[in-house]
Amino acid sequence: HARLETTSMKNLAVWNAKKIPTVNTYSEGGFEKECKACPQGKGVKAGKGVDENSCTWLPCKAGDYLDEKLGCLECKENTYSEGGFEKECKACPQGKGVKAGKG
Repeated sequence: HARLETTSMKNLAVWNAKKIPTVNTYSEGGFEKECKACPQGKGVKAGKGVDENSCTWLPCKAGDYLDEKLGCLECKENTYSEGGFEKECKACPQGKGVKAGKG
């Protein structure tokens, strides 16, 4: 029996090595056949995704701000954001403006 258990453990280790989560995917372990993708707009580093909660918001592009519940949203007209993880857009300086999502 010991030989059978050793062989089985080696096979399990090889199988587990093949399902290490890649970038923006997660695996809860066990006998899952493949990793699951993070929800849209969220990501996780390779090998760090153990469940959906491991996925966090990706940085927003310039002209967008991060809403913790909805993700990246476009700045309104005459406001701007440098992107990243900014939580709100800033008003354009007096006498200057920009179209929605362009600032």
